[in-house]
Amino acid sequence: MAKFSQSWYASIVQGKNNTNSADAIYSKVPVMPWIHHRLHPILEKLFMKLGIARTLREGEKIFSSKEKIDHVVLVTKGVTGRAIGSTSGETQAIALSTPGHIAAGNLNFFSGRPAAGHYFAITNAEVVYVPQTILAGLAKQDRFINELLQVQFELASLSDRVGFCCLSLLSTEDKLKALTSTWALNYGTMVYDKEGRKMIRM
Repeated sequence: MAKFSQSWYASIVQGKNNTNSADAIYSKVPVMPWIHHRLHPILEKLFMKLGIARTLREGEKIFSSKEKIDHVVLVTKGVTGRAIGSTSGETQAIALSTPGHIAAGNLNFFSGRPAAGHYFAITNAEVVYVPQTILAGLAKQDRFINELLQVQFELASLSDRVGFCCLSLLSTEDKLKALTSTWALNYGTMVYDKEGRKMIRM
């Protein structure tokens, strides 16, 4: 697998989850697979204000594959996933969403088309459901909110695309490297061992 850019390594040091500051909508953290980009702080406050909180048990569905997705769902606690299956019903790929990330509702927000896959809680989780109609109405009224939403959904789509590229093109060893690198970027902290060597603690 190719070496990551200097901006990727720098993002670990500067604090990946804090790069979406309230005064900037474009993060300097590179898009990585499997974990969608963290929700912008302004959108997070908006979601918490307008949304309906729900507690989910492990394995409980957020949306099924045949259900209409008419809410954008934010994870506030636990881990959720979106599974894409084969024609035989076996799960071939899972996209993860952790606290501060969107669990569902971003892929069909503007088009209103049915979404593929099914959405569920991987662990016991807490989520917030925000009606798409309310967010769409705000987006029409507020240009800044509209831009924030579009950037957020674009980052999620890019993450999906990179993830599917990894699944399609990489060897098993490189897939594991990509997943480890992604987890390090989102949840790693740069530390030094007793010999002074740099390490990433996750």
